[in-house]
Amino acid sequence: MYPLMKDSFLAVGIVLKPQGVKGEIKARALTDANVSLSNVKSFFINDNIIPAESVRHSGDFMFLKLKGIDSRNDAEDLRGLEIFASRSELPPLKKDRFYISDIIGCSVCGENGAFVGKITDILQHGSADVYVCAKEKCMFPAIKSVIINTEIEAKTITVDSNELEKVIVYED
Repeated sequence: MYPLMKDSFLAVGIVLKPQGVKGEIKARALTDANVSLSNVKSFFINDNIIPAESVRHSGDFMFLKLKGIDSRNDAEDLRGLEIFASRSELPPLKKDRFYISDIIGCSVCGENGAFVGKITDILQHGSADVYVCAKEKCMFPAIKSVIINTEIEAKTITVDSNELEKVIVYED
């Protein structure tokens, strides 16, 4: 993506596969299930801004029909690509809620400044998101008792070291 556009666009999904034969695509949503993208008028995919014809959600997935993508083969060409939306078209989030792509890349540090790692992935399988960190190859639940503060602009997450030690899981 163009460097100047990075701050104005947000990754909202990854194309998984064609859905049907008329060009609709199925994508893994990179937003909370309660964030609607129905007001997004166009998406940025593979260096192209493509108008949206329809957007619908089902659980962790979104289904997009984009202008000019009219066949299964057209949709297949998008497989694996990231989908971006203009931040100005996205709904505002509630307090202490964040877009996944804003959390990915954040540095995690204890309140004492000790570096834990950078967030490389977020797992969403249970009652709380699980943040996956590089460096120590660890993961921990994103819960209030662990996370003291999240500063998206600074790309930092401060954690309570004592609480983190109770719940952190290290990979072998």
